[in-house]
Amino acid sequence: MTGKARGSGLDANKILLSKNFFRRARSIVHRHDPIGLKPCPSDEYDPELASIIRRLRKCNGLKSAETMVHGEFVHWFGPRLAGSSARYQKLAQELLNLYKAFLKR
Repeated sequence: MTGKARGSGLDANKILLSKNFFRRARSIVHRHDPIGLKPCPSDEYDPELASIIRRLRKCNGLKSAETMVHGEFVHWFGPRLAGSSARYQKLAQELLNLYKAFLKR
């Protein structure tokens, strides 16, 4: 999923860099709060999210997105706090759905 989105003039890189996309992705991650930091500042997961967004377009499905998102949280928080990859399935699905919705614009 790189380059121009099929059927539109949107560039996938521009989608991933857009403030609207980031704001909505931030909301998704904050709602899922995979590390369990509630209550936490809305920007708590921004470094992890920035890494995830850079890699999201390379995911070719839910399993690869789940693996990538989990890997980022393991990188930032360590395996004990990050927990199992299954914890990230719904989060990864929502981020993929958001990305696909932006591609269709």
